[in-house]
Amino acid sequence: MNHFSSAPLVALIVTGLLWADSGTCAQPRKKSITMKGEIKSMQPPIIEMSNKSGKKWLFKVEAQPQDIVYRGSADPRHLKPKMLVQFSARFDNKGSALEPVNDILVFSMRPGYTLGLIKEASGTFRVAGHVTKYEEGNLSVKTPRKTVEVQLAEGTMLILDLTDYTLARPGDEIEVKGYFYQGGKGIASKLEIKSETPWEPAEQEEQEAANKELEAGNG
Repeated sequence: MNHFSSAPLVALIVTGLLWADSGTCAQPRKKSITMKGEIKSMQPPIIEMSNKSGKKWLFKVEAQPQDIVYRGSADPRHLKPKMLVQFSARFDNKGSALEPVNDILVFSMRPGYTLGLIKEASGTFRVAGHVTKYEEGNLSVKTPRKTVEVQLAEGTMLILDLTDYTLARPGDEIEVKGYFYQGGKGIASKLEIKSETPWEPAEQEEQEAANKELEAGNG
């Protein structure tokens, strides 16, 4: 099931064309804007949101990856090779965790994150590296020092800290920073999105298929 109804998407695509001709006519003075609210629908790079007072705005996303934050959660079955993950655990000499891991962070590389195997004061090691394999609760992660293996505890959910705004869904909280020329339409140069609803595997597959279809149509 698609999370976005087709009628709003058509309207967003048409409205999105309003930005295409922005250089062909005189523009009002550019004004900066910071807005918090809720996502209503989306057709990348256009996001429709409503602010705290209920007014709807359209934003064209021009933010660079380092200026995009998507925070949420997901089922561990989303784990795929090359994803970046971080967690803490104790290991034996062979690199296998001594107990199941409860907290797994999936992240996009940005300032504040460092890949490696770093010993912590508690005696555990903070692991940050690329997923090499995930199968039935068993996770292998490659760090610059070595590859380690851990088992996920039952009920573990992934914590997401990513730079991919296309994961956003209707109802997600959003904060936009950018500018606008006229009320109701703006350019987003910074985005912060928070989702309270965990991603399930079927949802992720559908969203990825929809994104590929969109990219093919724009090619």
